[in-house]
Amino acid sequence: MTSLSNRLVQLLDHLVPADQGSVACHSIPDVDDMVVALLDAKPPSVAVTILASDRRAARLRLSALDLPAVRVVGKDSLRGLWAHLRSAYSISTHGVFGAMRRGRGKKSSTPWHGELSKPIGVFLGREARHFDHVAVSSQNSRILRVAEFYLPPDNVLVIGTPRQATLIHQPRAERVAATKSPGERWVMFVPTFRQARRSRIDYDGSSPEEETRQALADLSGLTRDHDVTVWLRPHPLADPVDYASPGLRLATDEALQDAGLSLYDVLAATDLLISDYSSVWVDYLILDRPVLGFCPDIDEYRRARGLALEPYEQWFPGRITTTGEELCAATVEVLEGKDSEGQRRGLLRSLLAEPRPGAAQEYWSTLL
Repeated sequence: MTSLSNRLVQLLDHLVPADQGSVACHSIPDVDDMVVALLDAKPPSVAVTILASDRRAARLRLSALDLPAVRVVGKDSLRGLWAHLRSAYSISTHGVFGAMRRGRGKKSSTPWHGELSKPIGVFLGREARHFDHVAVSSQNSRILRVAEFYLPPDNVLVIGTPRQATLIHQPRAERVAATKSPGERWVMFVPTFRQARRSRIDYDGSSPEEETRQALADLSGLTRDHDVTVWLRPHPLADPVDYASPGLRLATDEALQDAGLSLYDVLAATDLLISDYSSVWVDYLILDRPVLGFCPDIDEYRRARGLALEPYEQWFPGRITTTGEELCAATVEVLEGKDSEGQRRGLLRSLLAEPRPGAAQEYWSTLL
């Protein structure tokens, strides 16, 4: 929506009374892992409406994950607008309808879609989004969110983010067990957003597709000798690129949905995470398992997009590699039981993401 349209929504929001107990929930992509975790813990008294870009896909995902039955409407439809205006609480992973201050005592809240790794909001020269509550995992994250959103510290709550609860409780553990063979180990590769299907200004640097393709080809060679499955999680906003290699499984929402799983269900059973600047590694700290970095473009990314935690090499909870050969060698070391970063990883966990088993329930309690 344009800025003018968002202002009109804000005006209407001051005119339309709220339906108490109603929650409008929005995420990018639809029904992402944050929303999944919230619905896993949803109080029976709460009436949730999902504002979706693709209603049919959202309904299929809700059904595949055995989530509670909730109303699904198109975000940009009249029903979606009305659901937002009538909601006493709106929850969004990115901000919805301009993320402006709501009217008539209605509240907006965000379990922001990522923790800490990249600067957002006013740090990128954008107008600050408004939220009445922001859930974070640590005091350090609270400091950053206060600055990024221009919020009072009391509005930023150190209660953990709901999706982290999935890593601890593993609500679909039996389905994961049916997918993972005894003795099989999972390595998950999660690159962050760089280039999108639609225009965005988050990042104007180059995309290391060739380096990534080679690294994944090198990793796929490990599957024969180490009983390993390598999962690739493409960023939901990224252009689809064919990284097909023997032993490689795609962890797209569609592929996971076919197995009745979410990304964090699989992440909870992952033995080694490989990432770059994605905030997923902050959540993964909760599990205290090895992490490796694959950052062939770290200098370019630092220049073009920026990193919130600097020096990034010191904050990242594992060895950072820049070539497929280095990554493959480091992965073999981890698979052979060599974990040289355990102590430092524990320190970072205490600073960034201490386990909070009741994060999803506390989020609802704080909101309501």
